[in-house]
Parts: sequence; structure tokens; C-alpha cells
Amino acid sequence: MNALEESEKLLQLALNNQSKKIYHILNNLKGSSKYKGDVFEHFLASLYNGIGWNAVVHGGRDDKGIDILLYHPNSPSEVHAIIQAKNMKTPLSKKGLRHEYANFFGDDFLSSKGTSEKYNCKRFIIISLNGYTGNRKEFTHSKMDQVEHYSWAEVKKLIQE
Repeated sequence: MNALEESEKLLQLALNNQSKKIYHILNNLKGSSKYKGDVFEHFLASLYNGIGWNAVVHGGRDDKGIDILLYHPNSPSEVHAIIQAKNMKTPLSKKGLRHEYANFFGDDFLSSKGTSEKYNCKRFIIISLNGYTGNRKEFTHSKMDQVEHYSWAEVKKLIQE
């Protein structure tokens, strides 16, 4: 089964509000990390599209932190948020977070030479299926108010919507 077919299967479960089953499937997908990531990205994009957003999957190898471009229906030509989706069995580490922040903001967090500048986007959402390690509040930076950290709880809310 390819990633799109698998994400469609998950979407059907979402329509029946079977979030526990979806979580179990996402955590136990067989295949490469790319395949698992693709399934999660397409599933999340479908959830956002289902509640009225325009979510476009952009991910791929070396996507520089862009898995999904999220457009608000009232301003369809502007990227409202950039979503980075992490479908891993373990929580996203502090080192992994630093890498994602560098992709979005630029290597030194001050230069704005990352994807935020490329898409003129000020909102970055990292969705880690199994949460995060350590304290995300350690990253004190003037731009950190532009970042939202979602985990399964927020995905579950999307499913319920």
C-alpha cells in the first residue's frame, strides 16, 4: 500500500472518530522512515483540508522543514503556517528541535534565512506524534513565539473536528 492509500485509510477511521486505532497504526507502520513520514503528512493535510484550510503537502527528502504549507481560506495566496510533521516512535529530541528551528529561522536563529523568509511566513508548527523530550521552554529566543509544538493531543482534536 502506498502512502496516499494508507493516509486515506486513516482518514476513513478519522471520520468514525477512531483516534486510538489511528494512533496505533501510525506508531506501528511498517516501512522506511520516509514512508511513515509521508503517511503522516498526507493524513494531517487531509485533516486540515477537512476543516476548511488549504493544506498542501510539500515534504520530501531534504524538505528543509516544510512538510505542509497551510493556507487560510480567507487569504489563499499567503502561507499561513509551515508544518513539520514527525512520525517517530520516540519523542522528538532537543537536538531534533534545534535542527527544525534552524531550518525555519536560519542556522543562527537571527538571520531569517530559513524557510520562514522564503515563504514570508511567521508561524511554524511542529507536530511530533509522540511529543518531545526535555523542556522546550529552554529555547529562549525572540522568535520562539512564532513556533507551536503539537503532539498527539492536538492531532486528536483535529480528528474530532
